[in-house]
Amino acid sequence: MSAASEPVAIKKAVLINKPAPGGKKGKKLAETVVAPMFKAAGVELVLSPTTHAGHAIALAAELNLSGVDALCALGGDGTLSDVASGFLSRPDAPDVALGFIPGGTGNTFLHDVM
Repeated sequence: MSAASEPVAIKKAVLINKPAPGGKKGKKLAETVVAPMFKAAGVELVLSPTTHAGHAIALAAELNLSGVDALCALGGDGTLSDVASGFLSRPDAPDVALGFIPGGTGNTFLHDVM
């Protein structure tokens, strides 16, 4: 495991996104803005959209992260909270970076920490 301040080479990432945050722009944002940016950076991106309330928690807790360098969340404060909670509940404690991409309507927490 590397120190939090050390740069991490990201080759593959998983993006958990709620298709309907930010006025139902989540899916479009993931597919037309975020995915092309990852591709341009040479990062393989796996989209894992949620389908119901609480699904982001389950995905972050249960996704197979073997060979994954980063787990990212696209959405608002609720998505950030769900992904962080699910990831922190994992018994395997994978060595992956966490990333959060603002995509909700308010993004209060993300705005405050950025």
